Amino acid sequence: MASHKDFSHDNAPKPFFTSANENALNGPTYKALSSLITFYNNPDANTAEVMTPAWESSISAFLDAVLQTPLMQSAQTFLVGQGVLFLLLSDV
Repeated sequence: MASHKDFSHDNAPKPFFTSANENALNGPTYKALSSLITFYNNPDANTAEVMTPAWESSISAFLDAVLQTPLMQSAQTFLVGQGVLFLLLSDV
């Protein structure tokens, strides 16, 4: 487990991943997440975060990338069919 104040180390006895497909790191979802994660660099829960236009833009870009994945497209189609959503979020 990482320290609550310093996320630069990991005390886990085993690695969470032993390998990863490097092609996945070049995909739009990962790139958007990588851009977004840079805004979450303060592990102190007692310090207020200040939302900036760049941060909000990064959040939107990540959500747009996630919604374009085949899994989310399928989930949205299912939810429209069930009457939970009335239109695909990509149509908004």
